[in-house]
Amino acid sequence: MEQTGHKISWSDGASGMVTGVKDVICFDSREAQLDTSMGVLHLQGEELQMKHFSVEKGEIHISGRLNSLHYTVSSGEKRRRLVSRLFQ
Repeated sequence: MEQTGHKISWSDGASGMVTGVKDVICFDSREAQLDTSMGVLHLQGEELQMKHFSVEKGEIHISGRLNSLHYTVSSGEKRRRLVSRLFQ
């Protein structure tokens, strides 16, 4: 698996790419939830379409109008990240 770091790029408000994607949790024309290396990425928009998803590269290409995005991290993941930062 050739996954790269996590990155979001969106062009002209009509299409974009997200890297560092581990899995697509759900995807429809209004909402997408992507499991990324930074936690679960929630995208909300209009006419969202998944154009390409490469599990090997951890990349997803999406078209549509993006209205908002935010991350959620599980409490277990928060604890693991906190512990790893304390002992670095």
